Amino acid sequence: MRLLPETLEYYVERARGILIDIARGKRKEKFITYQELMDEMGGPGRGFIAEVLDEVSCSEHDRGHPLITALVIHRQNRQPGYGFWYIRVLPDSVKPGFPISIQDSGVTVFHRSRHQ
Repeated sequence: MRLLPETLEYYVERARGILIDIARGKRKEKFITYQELMDEMGGPGRGFIAEVLDEVSCSEHDRGHPLITALVIHRQNRQPGYGFWYIRVLPDSVKPGFPISIQDSGVTVFHRSRHQ
């Protein structure tokens, strides 16, 4: 099941605003967990957050902006979820097994050599 278009648009704009504030340093935290984001938005719930974040990624990509959805992480391992690596706008060359390390000072991305 998917969100209704008007509901999806509402949550996309809410999430986008929150993530832009984090990216611009307007908040003390540098990342936000999936649960914190859903709590602050008042929804849409675990079954729909991936749909919302995929739309945020696409709208930011269309604007020529970075993928701010990388700022949404799991509390346990401080990494974006599995779905982040399969969003529509992420190039196929980085989707399978693309390693990432989230550190307190920011995001460090490690590219794999093609020779591995």
